[in-house]
Amino acid sequence: MNNGISNKPASCKLCTEYTRKRGCISKHCPHLAERVAAGTLNYKSAVAEAFHTNPIFSDHVTAIQKRLSDSVWNGTDHKRRMEALRLYTGRAKSFYSNEYLAAMYLLTATKTLYENTHQCFTRYGPEFALARKTGLSIDEYTLLGTAKTLYFGTEDLTAEDITAPEIVSPTALPFIVTAVLIVRFGEAVLNDFV
Repeated sequence: MNNGISNKPASCKLCTEYTRKRGCISKHCPHLAERVAAGTLNYKSAVAEAFHTNPIFSDHVTAIQKRLSDSVWNGTDHKRRMEALRLYTGRAKSFYSNEYLAAMYLLTATKTLYENTHQCFTRYGPEFALARKTGLSIDEYTLLGTAKTLYFGTEDLTAEDITAPEIVSPTALPFIVTAVLIVRFGEAVLNDFV
């Protein structure tokens, strides 16, 4: 039975966004779901792909991969908090950019962080000035700074910071890595790398 799905491997070299000189030129992989379904991309492979493109990370990808957990979520409550925040903002799925979703993912990682930052998410976009910083742990403060960095494209948290265990703890790193994957690949990261 031919259902229109090719049995050929899902290779980036076959994509229209791929050039021989520069590799993938797309900011966000348009075929992530297909690549995951074809079994050619798993969580750690996605990390390697997202971080190898940045020369600062290229020497540290293996060390980053070793510090990752098996799930993108910090338990089922993390996922519930993110869904609750989506309902709170009252926007259609099409409203959320990858950067917005990455910030939302980071700021729902812990209950305390969620309670101190949920008011930042308005109908018009994140207002980080509304975050309450009192009572946040160092890791939670790092995640808040990373959310701002990813959303606005600033360099408050640099690539060197992310690769340094004394700056980004083993607890915070998996969330930051997943947020970078969300920016690169989109919401499919949350659905396909459970």
